[in-house]
Amino acid sequence: MELLKVILLSWEFPPRIVGEMAIYVNSLASNLVKKGFNVYVVTYHDSLNGLSTCEDGVKVFRVNNPVDCHTNVLTWSLTLNGNFEKAVVEILEKEGSNQTIIDAHEWLTVSAAVSIKKTFDIPLIFTIHSIEDYRSNYAETPLSITIKSLEWLGIYVADKVIVRSENLKKDLCNLYRVPKDKITVVDWFNPSWIDNMVSLYKEFLSKNFS
Repeated sequence: MELLKVILLSWEFPPRIVGEMAIYVNSLASNLVKKGFNVYVVTYHDSLNGLSTCEDGVKVFRVNNPVDCHTNVLTWSLTLNGNFEKAVVEILEKEGSNQTIIDAHEWLTVSAAVSIKKTFDIPLIFTIHSIEDYRSNYAETPLSITIKSLEWLGIYVADKVIVRSENLKKDLCNLYRVPKDKITVVDWFNPSWIDNMVSLYKEFLSKNFS
């Protein structure tokens, strides 16, 4: 029987740890393997490159950024996303796109995630850990406006949006006019959070591949 496949897109993943997202994605991936999923993580690393398998069974595809110098995080993420796309295409060409779901984390992966969804008609979940209005003291600069446009694009194109708190859900609904039923709150400090994620993934896979 073909395993349900989840491809996680994250700009940080151990051993590259910038913040809590790397820890969360690592925990999510390893727990999904224990639940019987075929799990890939596509992520960035400045020196490591290519596909490897962790001891817990998670397959990690690390890519580099093809451009060394950047004026800001926006140009860095957009050039990186090209290699994210190539990595996912390589995975799908090898294993097929059946029983597959993409879970993209944060705006930095939106460009690749949207392209993959539209090309392969794969269900997309967009997981938001934070938003630009939280991170920036003044979120109306050209850079912040562009980042918020990517946040909106990810929310609009995704089949489901996941956040960690009711407050974040409320703010997304107000800022981006998102229907409440499109956003699911998964509290990562709740002992049953991984079971909630498994149920969510299986629900979307059954709807799209039944």
